[in-house]
Amino acid sequence: MRRKVLSPLALAVLLLGVVAVGVAARGGFSDDEHPRARRVDTGVVGISIEGMAFTKGTRTVAVRTYITWKNLDDTTHTVTARDGTTFDSGPLRPGATYTHVFSRRGTFEYLCTMHPFITATITVVLPYGLEPEK
Repeated sequence: MRRKVLSPLALAVLLLGVVAVGVAARGGFSDDEHPRARRVDTGVVGISIEGMAFTKGTRTVAVRTYITWKNLDDTTHTVTARDGTTFDSGPLRPGATYTHVFSRRGTFEYLCTMHPFITATITVVLPYGLEPEK
């Protein structure tokens, strides 16, 4: 009687299938299992100032990402780094835009200096999953 032996490749595929079914049954990986598994925007990102808020203003972006803010409110706003020096749009009248390129890693809190309750945060990471483990 001749036995059939699974090739290493077939065994690996079978094992991956079992793991995938288990992960899907649990609802996917949690952030604790993959803390770096987060959306990272790249290229050009748009953020609106609307309804006295930065709409989708808290973002994680890759180094060298351009962010353009557009004031869609009926009042003047600013886009100013909390440290007051990293970036500052100056007054943005209704309909005006401001663009800043984030060229280094870090976490950048920002606000409207005219309405300090309007706040958000940009986290800048290395592109393509190259961020070092913490």
